[in-house]
Amino acid sequence: MVVVGSSVMMTDRLIQAGLSGGAHFVLKSIAWLVENEKLVSIPPKEQTRHDFSLTEIQRKLAMVFVVGIIPVLVILTGGIMWWVRRRG
Repeated sequence: MVVVGSSVMMTDRLIQAGLSGGAHFVLKSIAWLVENEKLVSIPPKEQTRHDFSLTEIQRKLAMVFVVGIIPVLVILTGGIMWWVRRRG
């Protein structure tokens, strides 16, 4: 028995179009139900490439922020905490 929470993924239109990841699930579930184990498999996901690019100004600003501003803030916060605890 295969139980699915929604019948929308089992419509012919979606299965034929192959628009949903559920189409593979439905077809493989049917193959499993008829005990045709040769057809039961999950195809690999298509990997999409996500490029990340910065302009020269953005790169320099990020470098200044990561190398300069964040460490200074951490040191200042530590110094203030030390001073407050010492006085208390």
